[in-house]
Amino acid sequence: MATLQYFGEIPSTLKGSTLIVPSISCGWVSQAALDLIINAFVLERIGHFVDDAVPPVVCVKAETGEICTALELYHDPKEELTIFQIRSAPAEGHSMAFASRIMDWARSQGFAKCFLLSSGNINYRTPKQIESSEPRGKRFIALPTAPEEDVKRLSDLGWKQLEQYEEKKKLLDGTGNLWDLLHSASGFSEAQMISKMKAEMLKDMPEREKRMIAKAQRIAARKQQKARKSDGDDEDMGKMIGIGEEEDEEDDEDELFGTHFFPPPNSAFMSEVQQASSSTQPSASSSSPLAASSSSTSEEMAPEKPSLPLLILLTFASETNAHTLETAIYFADTLKDVFGWGKELKWEHLKEWAPTSMISSENELY
Repeated sequence: MATLQYFGEIPSTLKGSTLIVPSISCGWVSQAALDLIINAFVLERIGHFVDDAVPPVVCVKAETGEICTALELYHDPKEELTIFQIRSAPAEGHSMAFASRIMDWARSQGFAKCFLLSSGNINYRTPKQIESSEPRGKRFIALPTAPEEDVKRLSDLGWKQLEQYEEKKKLLDGTGNLWDLLHSASGFSEAQMISKMKAEMLKDMPEREKRMIAKAQRIAARKQQKARKSDGDDEDMGKMIGIGEEEDEEDDEDELFGTHFFPPPNSAFMSEVQQASSSTQPSASSSSPLAASSSSTSEEMAPEKPSLPLLILLTFASETNAHTLETAIYFADTLKDVFGWGKELKWEHLKEWAPTSMISSENELY
């Protein structure tokens, strides 16, 4: 089982401080903004993390020769500020588990409040967002456990609730693993998140595509059934996955991948569906794992863990990483106002602090 291991000190001032965690989202703007703040405040790195699901990254600060790694922890006792910096994305299929481990660690440290930073694709703004006084962002999401004084402060500073989430509980396109971090902080386990994600994806999916995915599952299960004939459990398996004797594998494949359905279903989605189905026990009345898992998540589930006092701050960014540095500066300046930091943020020597392996131009900062 993958683990999140910490190597470093845990000062007494860590408890009760404010934790900031970036999501891996559009343009990596959150990471860039936090690196700007870390450099401007000269924050002390008190330790680093190693997670089996996160590929290692090593880079060097140009002016000091200091080595930076994939997962680092910074702390400023005077500002009561703690930053969990993430410079490498988890391997495919491990995002939910990684997010759960981060939030479990945060719960164990007793932070007073937690902020998630994220960026959304600027091309998917609504007309209302484009025409607003802050077209570049300044949106937030507040969990019910978020401190009321912080929610009021954001509103006073001109921040607005993210319209998509306020109206439909949807996140902006391009927010990356923010969904995983949000639900982990809300107290949902990895198994619960898999069920919730599948239910959300199936909710708006056309019926024909649902049938095609269900057929794809039956085809895969039928092939597995043939491979396991020697084990003597093929009959039970056929009943479990809802395969009838009258069904023809070739007909299923023709309809799935032939002229009746083109292009084939998204492979990443099918993988997520199959993972969710394997963790859900089908009911006797279900005709397929897809239907069984969908019905099992129709009722609202209660989180298994305590919810963190969480606020999410978002800005808009380009998916092509254009103007990442400019957007990061804007985001960092807005954060200074939110947290009431007394130190002045100066950006005259931005490229002197940047890890040399990460920056060769503004568009390639991250």
